[in-house]
Amino acid sequence: MARDTETYARLMLALLPPGRAWPRDPNSLRGQMVAAQSAEFARIDAAFEQILAERSPATALLLLAEWEAVLGLPDECTGGAETIAERRAAAHARMIATGGQSPAYFVELAKALGYDITITQYRARWSGRRRCGESFGAEDMQWTWKVSCTTGTIRPRRFGQSFCGEKFTTWGNYPLVCMIRRLAPAGTVVLFE
Repeated sequence: MARDTETYARLMLALLPPGRAWPRDPNSLRGQMVAAQSAEFARIDAAFEQILAERSPATALLLLAEWEAVLGLPDECTGGAETIAERRAAAHARMIATGGQSPAYFVELAKALGYDITITQYRARWSGRRRCGESFGAEDMQWTWKVSCTTGTIRPRRFGQSFCGEKFTTWGNYPLVCMIRRLAPAGTVVLFE
C-alpha cells in the first residue's frame, strides 16, 4: 500500500538526529522542507504501486495494449472484447493457456474469461466397464465431451473495474466457445449446452 505525503513527512522527521539543531516540528522551516520532499517520495511510491498492478494482464491498465501485443491479441476469439474488463480477462486467459487436456484445465480457462462451466465426458460402451443404470454411448462417444454454460451468459458492468463509455451489460458465449474449440485436443468433439 502506497504511503501518503504526511506519512513520509512524519517518517523523515523521525529520522533526524536528536537535538536543538534539528527541530522536528512540522511547522518549522526544516519541517516544511521535509514536507516538500515527502510529496515526491509519495508520488514515487504511488507510481511503484501502479507498476506492480501492471505486471499481470489481469490487473494492467496502462500496459494493457502492450500485454495484448505480446500475447497476440486481439484474435478471432477475442476480437469482440470491448471493455477493459473483457480485454483483461482475454489477456489473462491467453497468459495462463499453457496447454492441457483435463476438464479442470478448461474450467480454469473459462473462469479466467469470466464463465462458470461444467464438463461432461462421455464414454463408449464397453462390457465390464459400466454399471447398470449408467449412461453410455456409441464408440465415437469416447472422444466427445460437453461444455455446459448458461446460454447467453450476462456479464454486468462492475463498478471499480469498468470505465466511462463502456456498455452496462454484455452477453454471449462466443469467446468461450471459440477458445475451447481452438484449444480442444485434436480428434475430440466438443458439444456446447
